[in-house]
Amino acid sequence: MSQEEETGSTIGPYRVDRRLGGGGMGEVFLAWDPRLEREVAVKRIRSRGEESGSDPERRARFRHEARITAALNHPAIVQVFDLIIEGDTDHLVMEYVPGLSLHQVLRQGPLPLARGLAVAADVAEGLAYAHRRGVLHRDLKTENVLLTPDGEAKITDFGIALRRSTEPDAERLTREGMVVGTWRVMSPEQACGEEVDARSDLFSLGVLLYELFTGSSPFLASTGRETVRRILGETPPPASELNPEVPMELSDLIHDLLEKDPVLRPASAREVADRLRALGTHPSAAEQETVYPTAPLPATGRPATSPPSPSRRTPVLLLAGIAVLAAATLLFLLFLRDQPAPAAPPLYVAVLQPGLRGGTPSEEAGFFAFAVRGALQSALTRFDGVFAKAASEVDTVSGSPAAVARAVAADEILAPSFVCQARTCSVEVSRLRGKDGAVTWSDRVDLPLDDPLTVAQALAVLIRKGYPERKLRRGVPDLRVTPEDYAEYLDVRRRILTGAREDPD
Repeated sequence: MSQEEETGSTIGPYRVDRRLGGGGMGEVFLAWDPRLEREVAVKRIRSRGEESGSDPERRARFRHEARITAALNHPAIVQVFDLIIEGDTDHLVMEYVPGLSLHQVLRQGPLPLARGLAVAADVAEGLAYAHRRGVLHRDLKTENVLLTPDGEAKITDFGIALRRSTEPDAERLTREGMVVGTWRVMSPEQACGEEVDARSDLFSLGVLLYELFTGSSPFLASTGRETVRRILGETPPPASELNPEVPMELSDLIHDLLEKDPVLRPASAREVADRLRALGTHPSAAEQETVYPTAPLPATGRPATSPPSPSRRTPVLLLAGIAVLAAATLLFLLFLRDQPAPAAPPLYVAVLQPGLRGGTPSEEAGFFAFAVRGALQSALTRFDGVFAKAASEVDTVSGSPAAVARAVAADEILAPSFVCQARTCSVEVSRLRGKDGAVTWSDRVDLPLDDPLTVAQALAVLIRKGYPERKLRRGVPDLRVTPEDYAEYLDVRRRILTGAREDPD
């Protein structure tokens, strides 16, 4: 089907109306389905010219997209209806989504906070659904998100998606170490050609959210090489710095999604969607949705009920009232300025020695346990009004968590445990009430056995989920040291606490 023959041509039973656009390996057309009397979008492999002939790998990838996307049925994912094969050409028949792509909409600037949060949550929920079905997108970007006239978001273009599988003969249409996708949205591990998982899509989601709320791309440069260098080695400015309307909680979420190390990103797209939906109730977002009603006007254009004519004294009294109100407001604000900000009630937490859930105790496991406990104690100090009990005080007490809490006058207990396999340890942390030892929160994270700095950073992210009611202290500096420096610091600290003497040179 040539460009001249597109309008009025047919693809199977579908009548082509016009070309909608194209990019990458596909062209998209608007067509009419006479059987169900509806508009559909038809995607075909972009022609490479008559001399190039059929490309088996491109066709395999195209059919791969059809099989993967057809298995996904979610309001935030474009639905696939049919696959038409005509000679050497394949056509994918999909749900037609009238409207623009998110990329086109953002050319006019970032979306208002309330609308942006709704779009972001839709995308995260669609991604969470795909991940639950074992499907990774691997090219999530604003160009691949369509917005309906009602403002709902739909993810499209699973052309390089990957279905996770443990089968030995699982289909893999990309060679080992081959880099596929769009440079500016790639995670560091994807850009390096390493194996990816759902957390790589979360990095791409972070890029999408950054562009959605700031209007600029966090890593985009003039060349692909420079873009990758920024992805691997630079941290973009906080979204709240570029757009003051972005609340700190949203800026922090975007920062977490853009972490270089996958273990430091949120655990799942489902968690991201929940956090975005919760931010939709943020006061600044709610203010944008406020509509102030006005009184209806009759045919004459005058108010339905006319107020009595004001006397000459009314303006004078009104001005006097405004002056008194302004003076009172000024005095009240000056009073508030001189008052200290209300502090969060103090919370004392005892961090127990991490327990080994399986395996044989070793010096390496003991050092890992020491790093976990130290990281948890350090993470707690970042919260306003939270104080960690000294490990030396906690270790002098035995018994149940409630008994330990009573003995050291702690309000709560943090009980970590871990199990290691190869060079990775699964760490579980539980938050317990001091009065009865009841679990109020628990979560886990997989961490490297031999990288204590990553352990500290990942546990700091994990603990922030465990204490959502606590704000971070103002002015707490980020930890910016090398893994080697941090490992040496932990070793020196362990020696000091255990009373070990340094060997003489």
